Amino acid sequence: MTNEGTRDLDLADRNGFTQLMRAVDEADEERVASLIRRGADLDLQDRYGQTALMLAAGKGLGSIVKKLLSAGADKKLKAVHGGTAFDFANENGQGAIAKLLK
Repeated sequence: MTNEGTRDLDLADRNGFTQLMRAVDEADEERVASLIRRGADLDLQDRYGQTALMLAAGKGLGSIVKKLLSAGADKKLKAVHGGTAFDFANENGQGAIAKLLK
């Protein structure tokens, strides 16, 4: 894959949402898997510092969280308010996912 192709995958909207974040937000597991395979940057952050992993954790999307972690997503990144993916899961009552992220 060319660098140009990777950059296209990672283009963000005005709020910093990438294709990967949109796929997570829509709970589209197949699209998430496809974007991971195609080399999407897993750790890009939106204007609030949220990553795709944080979004998945907060929404309780366990299988997507597992895919992102397996692909190397950084669970230690912090959003603007200082929270990690673990915090997003914990704050949204997603105890099983919080355990995955510990």
